[in-house]
Amino acid sequence: MSLGKLIRTERTIIVYKKTKQTTYGKEIQEINVDQIPLDVLKSIVTANDDDPLLYDGYILSPEELNKFNAILENKIEPNQDKFDYALECYGIYDSNDSPPQNPKLRPNPF
Repeated sequence: MSLGKLIRTERTIIVYKKTKQTTYGKEIQEINVDQIPLDVLKSIVTANDDDPLLYDGYILSPEELNKFNAILENKIEPNQDKFDYALECYGIYDSNDSPPQNPKLRPNPF
């Protein structure tokens, strides 16, 4: 199945509740960061060599969260003992081909 034409990407910080029973925690919050230009995002998060557009998922460090807080109107209250924070990117595709809702451009690395 083809995903159709990519219309735009959306980037969000996803807050995951840490759990001991699974590798991935439960998603509890989504913070839209589309208003932050890509060059600013790249000054906060170090992109992988093969990912210049930040399509991959990135676990955020306390320092990176502080940099986001300097920009975001609604601040993130980091608690890295209880939560993981990740910058993720999703593709929005032309609906003519009826793709799944918000399919990720690349698999989540964690």
